[in-house]
Amino acid sequence: MRSVLLTPLVSLLVGCASPATPDDVTAQARAPSAAGAWRDDFSGSALSSRWHVSSGTWPAFWVTPTVRGNFTAPQVTLDGQGHLKLGMTATRQPDGTVQVTAAELATVATHGYGIYEARLRAASTSADPQVRGEPRSGTISAFFNYVNNAETELDWEFEGRAPDAAWVGTWQGTATHAAQQVPIADASADWHTYRWEWRRAAVTFSVDGHEIWRTTQSPKAAAHVMLNLWPTDSGNWGGLNSAAPGEPQQVFMLVDYVSFTP
Repeated sequence: MRSVLLTPLVSLLVGCASPATPDDVTAQARAPSAAGAWRDDFSGSALSSRWHVSSGTWPAFWVTPTVRGNFTAPQVTLDGQGHLKLGMTATRQPDGTVQVTAAELATVATHGYGIYEARLRAASTSADPQVRGEPRSGTISAFFNYVNNAETELDWEFEGRAPDAAWVGTWQGTATHAAQQVPIADASADWHTYRWEWRRAAVTFSVDGHEIWRTTQSPKAAAHVMLNLWPTDSGNWGGLNSAAPGEPQQVFMLVDYVSFTP
C-alpha cells in the first residue's frame, strides 16, 4: 500500500455532505485492514510518522461565502505535557466574512473493524489541559474516520454552540447515513473518553465506558483515523461564528490519547 497525502475533506452530519474534491487517499481499501493495535499518547515534541497534517493542499470543505481560510500545519502542535493541541483562529472582517486558520490531521494508514478511542476535550478558549475554558459558537470539533468521499465515515462531532451534546453517526457514501444527537456533560470544559466499536454487523458508540448509541448501518471500507477543528457561520449546523470584528478569537481542542485495537 503506497503512502498517501490526505485531502482535508470530511462530510457534515445531518445531511450536509461534502462536495466531491480531489482525493489522494487510498482508493480501494477494504475492512478489515492489516493494521495492528496502537496507542498514541502524544509525548515528546513532534508527531510520529503515523500522522499526516493537513496544510492547505486543497480548498477546505468548510469554505462558504461568509467563511474563508484553510487548514494550516502550525495549528497542530504538541504541548510538551502529553497532549495534542488543535487550534483555530477566527477574525470577523469589515465586510462581515470570517477569516480562519484551522487544524486537521489523519493517519497515513487505513484501519478497518475494531475499537477506536480518544480521550479529549472539545474546543474551548483554554489551551491549558488543567484549566476550563468557554465554548464558542461557530466551531466543530471532531474525532472520526474517513475515506473516499465518506464511503466509510464514523463520527464523533461537537458543536461549539451546544456544549452539552454531541453528534454520532455512520456514513456509507454521502447518500446513506445514520446519525443521532446524544447528551454529553460539558464536552468543552471536561475531559471524556470517546469510543466506537466497528464490526461488520453494527457500530456501537460509547462515552466514558457507557454505551450511548448503536446502529446496524456499518460501512465496509477501511478508513483513515482523523481529528479536526473547523469553523461554521450558520444558523443551522455549528452555529453563527462568535468572532468579533478585528479581534482574533482562538479556541483549542485538546487530545490526551488516541488508540486503535483490531
